[in-house]
Amino acid sequence: MDLGTLDRLNAGVFSVDPELRIVHWNQFMATNSGRSQDEVIGRDLFACFPDLPAPWLRWKLRSVFLLRTFAFSSWKQRPYVFRFPHNRPLTGGTEFMYQDIAFLPALAGGDVGSVCVLITDATDAALSHRALDDAHRQLEREMVERERMQDELRIAHKLEAVGQLAAGIAHEINTPIQYIADSVAFIGEAFADLRAMVQGYREALQAPAPRPALDDGAELAYLEGQVPAAVERALTGLDRIANLVRAMKEFGQPSHDDKAPGDVNHSVITTLTVASSAYQDIADVELELGDVPPLACHISEINQVLLQLIVNAAHAIGDAHTPPARGAIRIRTWCEPGAVLICVADNGTGIADDIRDRIFDPFFTTKPVGRGAGQGLAIARSIVVDRHAGALSFETTPGRGTTFLVRLPS
Repeated sequence: MDLGTLDRLNAGVFSVDPELRIVHWNQFMATNSGRSQDEVIGRDLFACFPDLPAPWLRWKLRSVFLLRTFAFSSWKQRPYVFRFPHNRPLTGGTEFMYQDIAFLPALAGGDVGSVCVLITDATDAALSHRALDDAHRQLEREMVERERMQDELRIAHKLEAVGQLAAGIAHEINTPIQYIADSVAFIGEAFADLRAMVQGYREALQAPAPRPALDDGAELAYLEGQVPAAVERALTGLDRIANLVRAMKEFGQPSHDDKAPGDVNHSVITTLTVASSAYQDIADVELELGDVPPLACHISEINQVLLQLIVNAAHAIGDAHTPPARGAIRIRTWCEPGAVLICVADNGTGIADDIRDRIFDPFFTTKPVGRGAGQGLAIARSIVVDRHAGALSFETTPGRGTTFLVRLPS
């Protein structure tokens, strides 16, 4: 390639000899550096351009002379070597021209007589890459924000669900507290009677003969029969409260980023305890819990899915049956190859044909105000499908009931 062709290239081309003196300088270099050929030919490269990265560029040129091999530097490694002004006056975006640089050995008689340096303008590629990086970072921020909002929505829905059950939970706690209080009051009265009896015996023993007769046999027999029963009632009430508080504590545990082994059967029992006020007056629960091994999952979120399905089943039964008739909620767990399955079935109203395709849509609900906001099944499906790579499906017959099936990969 003759020198005239090199001068017409839209790229910088210059050569240096083994002493790093400039032996060729094309028009692109002259235009962008502001130094003509007459000013630089025969002069030391670093004397002409003292702002060059001398240690790096000197080592790069020396290595080509020594190794007789091609070398390259991308703008990603070093954005620019020569501080050429960028040629994007309209779009802007960078102060200096981004450069890709190739170092080519020019052989003469078996030795490297000079090194030709080819500088290409990589500004467009660099700006596009930077814009792509900015877009990628923005997308990551949006994804993080979306995940944060989804987490907050799941927590808000869990709090909403528990809030709707709060009156029933308070009643569940108040009832055993009442008979604990009654039992303790009775035991207090019994103790007072026993103390009076003991005092009577003491006085009788201290009295001179003949001692007065004491006829407390009937009272003592009554206390012997009733005090243990009162203690048993108090202990039963305390156990009921402890179970409910324990279930609420487990249900309310926050979800963690990483999955952990969880007991699905225990999750069913816990959620039934928390949701008991929603169904105990209108439905009987039939359990068929299989031999299910610990499952890697977000167990607090599985609790939330179960709560939604159980409460929905209770509402459907309440709408379908008039007291004193009672419905039934059937819950079954079992394993299949590669999956754990949870089935929640009811004999309630079922789901109408014209809304089956919409029940998982956010904000869709057929319930009256205050009974549901249309987020429950949408969040349940997100937990099962998005968070656990599982499946949530249902079968329904209007007027006969609905069966939901949760499939979680094991």
